[in-house]
Amino acid sequence: MRKRFDKKSAYRSFVEPALLYLGIAYILFFISLHFGHIEKDTLIALALIGTWRYSFMFLNYIRAFIYAFFTYPSYLKRIEALPEKQRYPKHIYFIIPSYKEDPWVSVEVFQSLLADINILEDSYATLIVSTGSDFDDQVIRTIYESHPSKEKSTLILQRQGNGKRIAMGHALRALARDYTLHNEEESITFFMDGDTYLPLGTLKKTLPIFAIEPKLGAVTTNEVAYINSRSKMYKDWFNLKFAQRHILFQSQSISKRVLTLTGRFSVFRTPLVVTEDFISNIENDIILDPSYGKFRFLMGDDKSSWYILMRNGWEMLYLPDVLVYSLESRDGKFLEVSKTLPYRWYGNTLRNNARARQLKNQPLFIRYLFIDQLFLMWTSLVGIVAAFISAIFINIAYLPLYIAWVFLIRVLQMTLFVASGHLVSIRTIPLMLYSQWIGAFIKIKAFYHLSDQKWSKGNTEVQTANGDIAPLKYKYAHYFSPFRMYLAIAVFFFAMLTLYTGILPLPTTRLMATGQHEVNSIAFIVEDRHSKENAKRLNQLIDKAPAKSTITLPSGIWDIYEPIVIHRSDITIKGNGTTLLSHIKGKEKAMIEIRGKKRGYIGKTLESMQGKIALNIRTKYPLIAGDILLIEQPNTHAFVEGVLGAKKWYKKYPKLRSEIVKVASFAKDELVLSFRSNTPLDKHSSITAIDTVHNVHLKDIVLDSMDKSSPYNHVYKNSRKDLMIDGIKFFYASNSTIEHITIRNSGSSPLVFERCYDCRARDITIDGAINKGKKGNGYLRINKSFHLSLEDISVSNIRHIVFQWSSAYNRIDKLNSSVDVNFHGGATHDNLVSNAVFHVDSKKHKWGKVFITPDNARWAPPDFKSNSVEEKQK
Repeated sequence: MRKRFDKKSAYRSFVEPALLYLGIAYILFFISLHFGHIEKDTLIALALIGTWRYSFMFLNYIRAFIYAFFTYPSYLKRIEALPEKQRYPKHIYFIIPSYKEDPWVSVEVFQSLLADINILEDSYATLIVSTGSDFDDQVIRTIYESHPSKEKSTLILQRQGNGKRIAMGHALRALARDYTLHNEEESITFFMDGDTYLPLGTLKKTLPIFAIEPKLGAVTTNEVAYINSRSKMYKDWFNLKFAQRHILFQSQSISKRVLTLTGRFSVFRTPLVVTEDFISNIENDIILDPSYGKFRFLMGDDKSSWYILMRNGWEMLYLPDVLVYSLESRDGKFLEVSKTLPYRWYGNTLRNNARARQLKNQPLFIRYLFIDQLFLMWTSLVGIVAAFISAIFINIAYLPLYIAWVFLIRVLQMTLFVASGHLVSIRTIPLMLYSQWIGAFIKIKAFYHLSDQKWSKGNTEVQTANGDIAPLKYKYAHYFSPFRMYLAIAVFFFAMLTLYTGILPLPTTRLMATGQHEVNSIAFIVEDRHSKENAKRLNQLIDKAPAKSTITLPSGIWDIYEPIVIHRSDITIKGNGTTLLSHIKGKEKAMIEIRGKKRGYIGKTLESMQGKIALNIRTKYPLIAGDILLIEQPNTHAFVEGVLGAKKWYKKYPKLRSEIVKVASFAKDELVLSFRSNTPLDKHSSITAIDTVHNVHLKDIVLDSMDKSSPYNHVYKNSRKDLMIDGIKFFYASNSTIEHITIRNSGSSPLVFERCYDCRARDITIDGAINKGKKGNGYLRINKSFHLSLEDISVSNIRHIVFQWSSAYNRIDKLNSSVDVNFHGGATHDNLVSNAVFHVDSKKHKWGKVFITPDNARWAPPDFKSNSVEEKQK
């Protein structure tokens, strides 16, 4: 037989698929990150899902590596130290069900077996073969009679007529009778299928492990499929199955257990398989389940043998360097076979699971695997379902981003497969994903239909008969399994929509946001003003404080080494002569961040919004008065160039026709807004609900940096790229305020409002920004925000006061500034700065008092003409 397990060939097979899928992953990353508007919080959530999903997989890889390179080699060294005669028993047995195999399969299998027996010098073999016909007998006996090893072996042929389990029971009873005569306790029994080919030397590699491990009850070995089929998908699917099995079994062997003693080829101590307990369980294993009643374990004899050994405390190992071949003669359609075979395999595993979980004194890792078998059918779907939900309800870019991540992970997995000698191809990764996602649904069906068992080979088919099951005596019992399955699937998807995207908010979420609570006053105590734990402890207090609490900060200067992040509503943080001194490094962070998130997509408008109050929307989403919505419309050349007059700028994102609105009422599919909008939104604009953080109030606090800003005044570049830290940033916030706040020496933008609605700032002093270079550093930034009110604002030594990207209806009153008010582009409108006093040094600050984006700007399209700045009358 041609060798099919070669590491050099495996490495060569890896090059083409690795280059292809890494290239696709790069392109998909580029598309999603450069052409899609990705929310960082959603991206982090997807990354956390991936980390959770794959962390256990990598734990298995680490354990497999330890077993392959340390644990198993130690066994081999001990075997080498044994004298030759102590390595092999005097008598070995073979239990071989060979039911109507193709003649070429039987010839290959028994020739290989007899040749391997022949090289054992001092061992005698008894072969007990269960066949399906006289023709089977003739083929096997002809091979045996013509082979030299018949002199050191005995062949016993039995007829298999009532299924594999009964046949194996008869064979084991014949073995038990022979064992009683010889009484050789060190003898070993091989369970192998009639289509298992043994390369020369397999027995010599397998037997010695029992001589050095007295507690070892059984072993199973590495396996590769030889498939007589034209279907390359079918062949690669089997190769993938055995590659994954190879890694998992090595991981499990660290705990001296494996979760399957495969029927293809497993080896047992003979005294264990001749007991009545073992034989009766092979013949007639009964499963008791409260949902299905009592039924016979029709297939899965390997699960029964495994369970008896596990129950009795015997150890089991995997021999990774012992390779056997399964000669697959079936040549069915790939889609059909790839569903029917796993349905049988998964069903056998799950039928065994309940009683396996009840076994005591098992290693912790193995006990976890029993539990993981139940959850894996659901966790395998979490990533892809989350990606589709994000793509449908948030942004299509999440789907290519997720697929790119999946390709990277799968390429890494392929490296482990080829390192163990298994071939891969361009079809391997699609087959991995097919096996994971389609396999999950197959597992779900198998779990909720445990009594449904079916096995077929050639023209013979065996399935659960009426005599094999004693169902629950209840009129509607047969509806129970499908009802539970469909209910579980519905709950899974509802949970994903609810907990991940917020598309279907739970009633308790609404109650938490609107319920009434008593006001609590909590003092935050700082024991060490220089501790690196100060911000962390404050974040924990903010998260745990009851709604409508006021947290009072201690007086004096104290250090923070990480951002203070507020993800919840209804909280007040009040200083008392308090200065927070920042030691935070990095970028895209803020000293204090108030952050909400998108809740989920609702629908599209049916008519133009301009000049309208009422919108008809196609949704049954339970909106109430006070909810905050984001309404957007994609950019078009007609709008950007024709309406705004942009001459050089045109991009898809950000969407320039955008507004955050508040719901006044919602009834009978009519949505009434609390404000008459001037944003030129046409029909078919998308509507997204926002879970804003609201009713957050910051008072009487000074924010400062360790790096003083005086060397950076009027230096309009990014001088310290390690300190690109904003001062206070509001993101998806509403109805929140900051009052009597001083922000000095900000690393980047001292005050940012992004995607905000109806927030207020009063008595704010801003002095200095370290980084004032391009790409948005050193701003008082109002970005995609609406109906903000800023009053008594003093600004100096930053780059700009900026209105940008769709911002509208915002007011700054009583401004005292040494920098310009900059209408930075992006279709802003109806923004007003009143009672402004400017102290701009025109020689050092080149933008003057008021800067308006020209129509030939490259950084943004121009704004509407409805913004204005009114200086204070002297």
